[in-house]
Amino acid sequence: PFDTKTMELIALAIAVSTECDGCIAAHAYAAVRHGASREEAAEAIGVSILMSGGPATIYGPRAFAAFSEFHADAQQE
Repeated sequence: PFDTKTMELIALAIAVSTECDGCIAAHAYAAVRHGASREEAAEAIGVSILMSGGPATIYGPRAFAAFSEFHADAQQE
């Protein structure tokens, strides 16, 4: 079975593919809370862009920005 961090990264990639801003926010936050790094998020989002094409090039950067913001906030706690 996958650990929770991996599941949230997968969900984040799917959220990019389905163009769901609310899903992106929820799964970016959960991925951070479960210890995902910026590099791991970038890789998951990159795979989503690779597989989803054009629309994901818009939602992918949004997802990475959201993840980065949550990650920075978590570092300050």
